[in-house]
Amino acid sequence: MTSLVTNSRFIVSLNDDLIIEIGTRMKTITITLLLLFPFLAYSRGGTSGTAVADTAVTDAAWAERVRNLEALEIRRERGWRESLAAYGRRPSATVEAVVPSLSFIAVKTNAVAWAAAVMNIAAEVRVGRRWSVELPVAWSPWHAGGKHAVKTFAIQPEARYWLATPGEGHFFGMHAHVGWFNVKWKSDRYQDAGRPLLGAGISYGYLLLFGGRWAGEFTLGAGYANMKHDTYYNIDNGARIDTRTKNYWGITRLGLSVVYRFNLKK
Repeated sequence: MTSLVTNSRFIVSLNDDLIIEIGTRMKTITITLLLLFPFLAYSRGGTSGTAVADTAVTDAAWAERVRNLEALEIRRERGWRESLAAYGRRPSATVEAVVPSLSFIAVKTNAVAWAAAVMNIAAEVRVGRRWSVELPVAWSPWHAGGKHAVKTFAIQPEARYWLATPGEGHFFGMHAHVGWFNVKWKSDRYQDAGRPLLGAGISYGYLLLFGGRWAGEFTLGAGYANMKHDTYYNIDNGARIDTRTKNYWGITRLGLSVVYRFNLKK
């Protein structure tokens, strides 16, 4: 990026200097030709007194002509400078490269996860011209009696590429997921064994602006997950029954979220 800014400054400075140099040379050539015109006319008319009388110009007249030409060039140069200024440029001015900056931070929550009794919140921030990064966090602390409980904690960071402006319209994402769980269900209890659930996937989504700072977001993703878990008898201090490793291919991300955006200075 530093190289881009430097090159832009050099090119703009070079163009301005070249235009000024061309203007100066044209002015010099014009004045020179006008000064030589009477002598050329004198040469064509011969050495007669009539020719001399027709082409003779006093010093005062020549001085006035030179002043008029210089005034004309000054007016032309002023007009040229004003035209450049109207487009946001001035001679020998540098042009700063347009560097993408953070334009928003979004906070959101997924209604689909809430429907499954999983609390969740996510944050998203723009990191490039068409890129953003989102970090959702989901947890479930529910315990319903001695036979049923769902305790989970998961994160699913995602990098998003927006087809237009980040934070509006269509996007594609690449995500990873990490999760821990301890689930009681009827006669068995399932718990991650030694390591969390791991996986990754790709997704598609669309964000619709409602107006102001509010928006709605739909996202659907698929991918892979691997989990290793122990199975216990669902009683106090129940013995371990077995340990299994499972591979999963399918839906890994489903969201219908409400979004609130904090717009930052661009």
